Amino acid sequence: MWNVTVWMLVAAASACTVGSVFLPPYQSRMRRVDTVELRRHRHMVEVLQSNSRPFPGEPLNR
Repeated sequence: MWNVTVWMLVAAASACTVGSVFLPPYQSRMRRVDTVELRRHRHMVEVLQSNSRPFPGEPLNR
């Protein structure tokens, strides 16, 4: 029984290793999406700041 357990453990570890090599991790895809969203947000803030007028007495943010 112990021998079967060891072989099952080896098979599962091998499958996980092969899967991690060929499949991209979920986090790397999330980082790319987060980077795109951050760029969009920064661009939106730049556009809003360049098109807005400051309140009287406030310095320009340019």
